[in-house]
Amino acid sequence: MKESRNLIGLLAVAVALSFAGTASAQESPFQFPGTSCASGAFDSRWVVTDAEQAKTTYDEATRRARGELGYPEPRARVVGNLIGAPIRDKMIHYAPVEEAARVKDCAVLFIVAEKEELFDNKDHAKLAYDRMPGAKKKYVSVPNITHYGIYREQRQQAIKLAIEWFDQYLKK
Repeated sequence: MKESRNLIGLLAVAVALSFAGTASAQESPFQFPGTSCASGAFDSRWVVTDAEQAKTTYDEATRRARGELGYPEPRARVVGNLIGAPIRDKMIHYAPVEEAARVKDCAVLFIVAEKEELFDNKDHAKLAYDRMPGAKKKYVSVPNITHYGIYREQRQQAIKLAIEWFDQYLKK
């Protein structure tokens, strides 16, 4: 039983954090009916927010389509300390924060790093949390960690939060 609870906890962390790239809560590969593991509140429209960003995004897409530009190396760092380089043109329409108000009667858990350095939580997870109707939602800011701290120094806390969330909303 303990092993399965730990696995569920790891899955919750994986869904809540690793699958931030899915387009909406409904597309999460680990979706349970009536629940969401915060499949990402990230708003990646920054890739076209100003003329310079838009030019870079469209130039990369054009060069890649022509075969002049390959994909970034695995684990490349091009945005702060983010591990893995974004494919900018694939992010143009990715803004699940805009869908947050449509999530009705759905249990949602957001776990964020207090000292998130890659983007501002208030413009992403916190904004999605605030826009979501209903009471079956929880927002936890883990103190004193940066983006990857949830995988390292506060991993056990994230697992505990996820298991509590699963117990509350999925345990029969």
